[in-house]
Amino acid sequence: MASIAVQMAESAIVGRDDKHERAMFAVFQVAIMLKKLNADYQAARHGERDIEP
Repeated sequence: MASIAVQMAESAIVGRDDKHERAMFAVFQVAIMLKKLNADYQAARHGERDIEP
């Protein structure tokens, strides 16, 4: 899901203005967070990690 969002946003956010740079940064950060969330969820689901922080 994260990589799909990045691919869709890349084509929509065109330009090198500060506004465009900030938008791409936000999209990439969300993609990173979603990948980590999925990895943590899968580890907890399979009993490899505790659910409690």
